[in-house]
Amino acid sequence: MKNALIILFLFLASCDRRGKNDIVSPIDKNDSLYIIDIDNITKDKYVNFSSYFKSAKTIILETNENCLINNVSNIRVVDDFIIIVDNDQHPGGIFVFDKTGHFIHKIGKVGQGPGEYVYVTDVSIDFNKKELYLFDSYNDRINRYDIKTARFISSMNIHDNGLGISYINFIDNEIFANAIPYSKTEDSFFIAENR
Repeated sequence: MKNALIILFLFLASCDRRGKNDIVSPIDKNDSLYIIDIDNITKDKYVNFSSYFKSAKTIILETNENCLINNVSNIRVVDDFIIIVDNDQHPGGIFVFDKTGHFIHKIGKVGQGPGEYVYVTDVSIDFNKKELYLFDSYNDRINRYDIKTARFISSMNIHDNGLGISYINFIDNEIFANAIPYSKTEDSFFIAENR
């Protein structure tokens, strides 16, 4: 019997109704980017999915011995590719499917050698070059792969120097990461106060 994984993306948001025909939403769409004004979000009991999307499509991913997925930690979509990150170590990995759900290939493999990873904390995409950046927190490095071919390109060792890194983001040919000190230092800074 063929196992299947159904991906369903739900986007929940709310609207503040000011008048009979005047709806002010804290969500604004700029090209393909959704901007959410968190200061003006109100919690409604129900949200109509059709208010934000014209249609929804269920994609059933192919399952075989090469693409068994156990623990989905991240999903990315790049052009015609669906990238699934499974951070379970056995078998685990980065799986690439086409938009019909057909398995294309696995990127890298679990291990500690060049192009290998142990625990994928986060991934980011260079949409222009179709490259995947993968942060392996176990090995403290970022690996770079070609999404189309699954070819390992390079890696960058991260010397954390007492910093905890959880997320990475590729923007304008640079990689950004959050860095949280394990202990208070002179370089510590306060982002927001919880009152």
